[in-house]
Amino acid sequence: MERETISVDDLSGLERLLRKERSGRILLNLPALNAAEAKTWQSRLNSHYSNCGCSTGQVFLTGIFGPYLIALWFRAGSLPWPWWVEVLLAITLFFGSALLGKATGLTMASRRLRNDVNTLTALLRERGRRDGDGMR
Repeated sequence: MERETISVDDLSGLERLLRKERSGRILLNLPALNAAEAKTWQSRLNSHYSNCGCSTGQVFLTGIFGPYLIALWFRAGSLPWPWWVEVLLAITLFFGSALLGKATGLTMASRRLRNDVNTLTALLRERGRRDGDGMR
């Protein structure tokens, strides 16, 4: 399945990126940007727009795995509960940390996208005022 291409031709298209369901690939067609700038901004926006949070979830999961194994090592042979309780605890801990990491990754990507859209919008408005284009 090929992802939808979202063409952004003006400032309102940029602002719609913040309200739209995140799927697809952004293509910038903004006349105020030269080809190199458009490619750079397009790459930045796409990386935030399509971020699913999985890599941050993986970092959180990996970050809890080591300390859990160390704690388990020190408690070996003296668990205060049956082994199956420890297995449930481990599954809950790992799943929870991955979920928390994913949510954190999505939140960070959303904030970065908003910051980049605001920065690009301000840049385009400034160029519009300077060049007399009146970009809205």
